[in-house]
Amino acid sequence: MEKVFKEGVVGIYQNQSYSVEEGSFYYLTHLFDEKGHLDYDQIVQLYNDQYTHPCHGRKSIGPFESLDELNKFSFKLCEEFDFSFVSLISSGEYNAVLESVVDKDELLTKLVQSGNVLENIDRGKKSIFKKLFH
Repeated sequence: MEKVFKEGVVGIYQNQSYSVEEGSFYYLTHLFDEKGHLDYDQIVQLYNDQYTHPCHGRKSIGPFESLDELNKFSFKLCEEFDFSFVSLISSGEYNAVLESVVDKDELLTKLVQSGNVLENIDRGKKSIFKKLFH
C-alpha cells in the first residue's frame, strides 16, 4: 500500500455557536499524523504567536472566525512543522468516514481523500536548499 500520509497531518475541526451576538467560531479538535496526536502545547504556542486573542479551551485550538482563517493557520502549521500537507475535515465528515471503514489504513486514506488538502509546495524546495548549502 502506498504511504498515504507522505509526512502530512490530518486536522478535525468543528463549528461552535455560543450566542447570536458572538456568532460561531471554528476550532481544531484533533491534529494527528501517522504516529499519533501532535503536541498540543506546541500547537497552542504557534496559535498564540499568530493571534492576539488567547487560545480557548484545553482540548481544542481556536477560535477561528472563518474557515479561511482556519485554513491559513493550518497552512502555517504545515510550514512551521515541515509537513508536506494538512488535510482538514469537519467532525461530521470524520464521523461519516469512521462509520464507513474497516481498518486503520482505510481510515487514514479516506480522511486524506475526504478532507480539504492544503499542500506545502515549498517543502521540497527547502529540502533541496538544505542539501546544497549544508
